[in-house]
Amino acid sequence: MLWSMIILTTCQSDQSQNTNNPDNPVDSFESALPHGKPLPDLELSDADKLKLAMASGREAFPISPDSLSAIIDTDSVGLIIFNFWNPDCKACYQNIENLGNLKYGSEEMLDFELIHINTDTLYPEMVNSVIREKDIIDPVFTIYNNNISDWTSMIYSSWDGQLPAVLIINKEDGTKLFYQKAFNLEELHAVLIPLSL
Repeated sequence: MLWSMIILTTCQSDQSQNTNNPDNPVDSFESALPHGKPLPDLELSDADKLKLAMASGREAFPISPDSLSAIIDTDSVGLIIFNFWNPDCKACYQNIENLGNLKYGSEEMLDFELIHINTDTLYPEMVNSVIREKDIIDPVFTIYNNNISDWTSMIYSSWDGQLPAVLIINKEDGTKLFYQKAFNLEELHAVLIPLSL
C-alpha cells in the first residue's frame, strides 16, 4: 500500500532532516496546545503540563520535495489525491473537510487514497493542532523547503504555488488532474466519480 511506501521513503530520505526530536518532549507538548502556539514552561500550570505530557495526537511528518515527487511518481494502484494546504489558508480547510467527507462520511463513500501536504514549515505546532481539530486521519506531510517556488514545478509544471491545490492521479489509466481551488462537495464528487469507476 502507498502509505507504507511513504513511511519507508520518509524514514530513509528525510531522517537526517527531521527536526522533530522524539527525545525532546517539549516539541510534542507544544504541538498538543489547543491554541497552536508554544508557551514557556513557566507560563504553564502543573495541570496543563500534565495534560500536554499525556497528549498523544497525530502529527505531520517532514518530507523533502524530492521524496514527495518520488512518491507521486511511484507505481501503485487506484486513485490517489494529494491535497496541498497550509494553516494560514482558510480556503484550504474546505478541501480538507470535503475530501474527508467523500472518503469517510458520505452515503456513497469513494475509494481513494488521500494524502495531505502542508507547505508551511514555520509553525509545526499549528499544523498539528489543525490535524487534531479537523480530526484528520489520513497521512499529513510537511514539505521542509518553505520557499514554495523552489519545488512546485516538480509537482505540476504550471503550478504557481497558489493554495489550495489538489493533485488527483488515477494510477490505473495514468490520468493526472491538477486544480488550484477550493472545492465544494458537489464539485469534488463530479470530478472523482468518473475516475473511481
